[in-house]
Amino acid sequence: MIVPASEDQKDALLRICVLVKVQPDSPGGGLVTLRSTLDGKVFLGCVADASGKVHEWLELRVQCADMLRRTSLAGRVLLSNAVLDDRWRQQVRAFEQMGTAETILCGWETANPLPTFLDVASLSPVHPKDERTGMYWRLCRDEATLHSGGLPSYAGSPHRYLSLPDSGAEAALVPVTDGAPPTERTKPLSEVCPSCTKLVPFNPAAGLMLVTRHYPTDLETFLDALGGETKHRRPSRSAVNIDLGHALSDVDEPVPNYQGRLFLDSQGKHSRLIEAFHLKLALLAGAVAAVHSVIRCLQRPFLNLSQQSFRVDLNGDGGLLPFLWNARARLTEPGDAVAMNIETADLTYYMSPLIGETSVYRPVVTSLPAKGRASLRIRKVVTDSKDAVTVEGTLATQERIELNRSDLVLLQLGLKSGDLCLHAHLAADSALAGDEYRFRTVSHNLRADQIRDLHSGEGVLMSEIPFEVIPLLRSPCDLYSLAILATRILVVDRSTSLPIAVDEMLSLARQVQSGFDPAEPLEAHVGRVFRSDPRWLQSLGPHRLAEEGISPEEAMGLIPEDLWWSTLAMVVRMFPGLGPASLCRDYGDARPGGLHLVFEHVLTDLDALILKTRCLVIPDMRSDMQIAAVIRQYLDSLSGHSDSRTMSAKQ
Repeated sequence: MIVPASEDQKDALLRICVLVKVQPDSPGGGLVTLRSTLDGKVFLGCVADASGKVHEWLELRVQCADMLRRTSLAGRVLLSNAVLDDRWRQQVRAFEQMGTAETILCGWETANPLPTFLDVASLSPVHPKDERTGMYWRLCRDEATLHSGGLPSYAGSPHRYLSLPDSGAEAALVPVTDGAPPTERTKPLSEVCPSCTKLVPFNPAAGLMLVTRHYPTDLETFLDALGGETKHRRPSRSAVNIDLGHALSDVDEPVPNYQGRLFLDSQGKHSRLIEAFHLKLALLAGAVAAVHSVIRCLQRPFLNLSQQSFRVDLNGDGGLLPFLWNARARLTEPGDAVAMNIETADLTYYMSPLIGETSVYRPVVTSLPAKGRASLRIRKVVTDSKDAVTVEGTLATQERIELNRSDLVLLQLGLKSGDLCLHAHLAADSALAGDEYRFRTVSHNLRADQIRDLHSGEGVLMSEIPFEVIPLLRSPCDLYSLAILATRILVVDRSTSLPIAVDEMLSLARQVQSGFDPAEPLEAHVGRVFRSDPRWLQSLGPHRLAEEGISPEEAMGLIPEDLWWSTLAMVVRMFPGLGPASLCRDYGDARPGGLHLVFEHVLTDLDALILKTRCLVIPDMRSDMQIAAVIRQYLDSLSGHSDSRTMSAKQ
């Protein structure tokens, strides 16, 4: 069932609607939630006409910060409506300008809509109204109104309240976010609008919204089809017949594995292997280009890229080509990186809410930060000209700490005046003992009692001090994720898994980089490693590009060795910090304002590889042009003979 997303959509010729599923155990039904993000929830919607016919499937992104408030980052980052709204608008601009996902601008992206509930029985949206005045309850952004009610600031807190416009200083306010503090002026929504408790909440907190096109095909399904594995599944080009995330639907009759390709079955599996190579490189190039564009716009890393970050648009440009050639990778997730609130730090540090969660697509530094307990001695407390305090000292720990030059360490001191968190840089080479690190904190603005306690602690051994390493994480983390994605696209088939392929690829990268000579191309090093042991060809050979039953040796005979070495060398270079051939020294090796530049070398490599594989798909363009010229000459001669006969008949 579909319900218009707002009251003003009810009378539109083409209306934006929300999909609601009828549930026997829930009289009101439920929304179709595609996924939850750090900033909100994504629901399945559509464009429908007055008759209810669906013309296009959509994703309705509704701003909701409840997930972010529940993460471990809530106490470490500056979390306020002003920050959240600015983050949302930046993401909207990235989606709109970078072409990652096609957007439909409705005004909800920059102006908060009315809080919305859905009445499934009447298929109508409901905006809460005041029964006495008939006015709509709206998101309260007026700081004076909130202050007069003793409530947190809108811009300075993450809490939200509804109010009635022009209702006076004593009017009630309705809290609509988790944990919003109540006062004598607040009333629950169930009291001011009892009917809403029986309705389906769609956007109860009046969050900003973004409407984008829905791409049913996930990357994994498309790669299976491209590799020839889904021989009994037919791609569905109709968005109306989607199966919630799958554009490749099961059918009873077998489907030839050449469907959607340029080469037909009569041209053989060898041609299809080369074609799959070209199309997979093009798909990877689209994914890298999308990440490059968004980071160039936002100047903020993702820190959560995976294959789930992408969908595949099967209705791309060039509709005259087979549909696999029209496919385009679409980046549908904006990223989870959150800037930390570190006063006077000269660099911006980002963290991911996925701390503690591991994934093959993320470097371990983003998931399992080093932490432990240490002994600490304060050597000196310095107050600068701006009354900011810097602490110098020595930290000793048995924990193994792998530091990059810009990493920070969070120290949690228990002082008489209360707990105090300090951010410091460690320098292992300046300490006198092997398990010690000299540290100097960034400047902190502290209270007088805190400064007094720090001075009294100079020279005192403080034991069991909790610490945590905060690495400088930037776009090289996303470059790592794209290297894993490249491994999935190029060398994973049904006879191996992604973790095994990643392990093999990292082994190759370390083997190649261990003896790397900058005077020799990296491709030559890859080739030498492959020739040294036939097992490399078995694990990372081009036969894994397609499920065609081609042996590794046969596949290497079809694809030029140098071309495959260049492809693997491109992936090897994408892994940060493995050696001199890596594009980035570590996961923070990207200059501020130029976070997108780390991807440009990869895009250049992919452009060259795509051009070479295109020549393999169409090996002799000159011959094709000569044949076309002969055909045109023959047709022209036929046309000339026909004209001569016509003139003779007239005479």
